[in-house]
Amino acid sequence: MAPIPGEASQRTRATPATTPEAKPRRLPLSGNKQPTRSTTRKERRSAQRQGQAETTSGGRRTPGIAPKRASATRINSRTMTVGGVVLGIVVVAIVAVVQLGGHATGALSDPAIAYPASLLHGNELGSTSAPVTLDVYDDFQCPICAQHSLNVEPSVVSKYVASGKLRIIHHDLALLGGKPTDPNNESRIAASGAVCAVAQGKYWDYAHWVYGNQTVENGGEFTRDRLTSIAKAAGLDATSFAACLDQSTTTSQVDVATQNAITMGISSTPTFYLNGELVGSGLKSVGDFTTLVDAALAKGPASASPTASGAASPAASGSTAP
Repeated sequence: MAPIPGEASQRTRATPATTPEAKPRRLPLSGNKQPTRSTTRKERRSAQRQGQAETTSGGRRTPGIAPKRASATRINSRTMTVGGVVLGIVVVAIVAVVQLGGHATGALSDPAIAYPASLLHGNELGSTSAPVTLDVYDDFQCPICAQHSLNVEPSVVSKYVASGKLRIIHHDLALLGGKPTDPNNESRIAASGAVCAVAQGKYWDYAHWVYGNQTVENGGEFTRDRLTSIAKAAGLDATSFAACLDQSTTTSQVDVATQNAITMGISSTPTFYLNGELVGSGLKSVGDFTTLVDAALAKGPASASPTASGAASPAASGSTAP
C-alpha cells in the first residue's frame, strides 16, 4: 500500500520523542563533559553518599547531616548549668560569712561589742549623776530591739554616756513568748538569763551575744541549753548561770518587770522613755536620739524613771534587776 503523502515525514519527526536519548536527564551536565549512560537508583545513591563524604571532609556543611556543633552546644549547656549551680553555692557561702560578720564561735556569732568597764553598772550604763536617763523596754526575741542594741546604741553610748551626759537602763521583758508565766516562754528564759548575767557582772556582754544570735521568734532557739552556751561564749560561768536559771526568784523578777510594763501600757518593744517621758517605740536612728538627748539636756535633769504609778522605778535608783 502506497504511503500517504507526508506520513513518512510525520513519523520521522515523531521518532525523537520516543527514543531513550530524548528523555530529560536527571543529573545536570557541567563543563564540557559528555553525556553519560543512564544510571540505576542504587548507583545514584552510592554516588550521592560519596559526594557527601567528600564535601564533609572538605570542612563544609553537607545538607542532610547534622552539624557537630549541635553536640558541642549541648555539652556547653550542661557545663553552663553545672557552673551556675557551683556559682550559686559560692554566693550563698559568701553571704553566710558576711552575715556572720566574720566572728563565729562554733554555731554562735560574736557581736564584737565591748563597753568600757567604768560605764557598766548591772543593767545600767553610765553615771547615776547623768542629767538625762534613757529607759529602754525590750524583749530579747524582738528583732528591732536587736538592731537598736547592736547598731544604734553603741553610737549613743560613745556620744553621750561616755561623756557623762546620759545614763541608759535596760528593762528586759517577756512579751513575745506567749503566756508570760509559761516555763517554755523563750522571751522569759532569755530575760531570766539577763538577771543571772547581772549577778555575774556580765549583763551587757550577755545582752549583745543574745541579740547577736537571735533567729526566728518562738522558733526554739532560746532554750535553756542554748542560752547557757551563749552565756558561756559571752564570758559567763556556765555552771553558775544554769543554776541561776532554775531559781524561782530569777523568773519572778522577769514576771514583775513584764507586768509593770504592761500596766504602764507598753505593748511593743523597744519602747523608750527619756527622763520619765515616753518618746516613742520602734527603731530610732542615732540622729533621732541626738535630737532627743540634746533637747532633754537643754531642759535640765529629771528626777525619776517611769513606772506604772509614776514614782521612781527600782532600776532608776541603782537596782541591778532588769
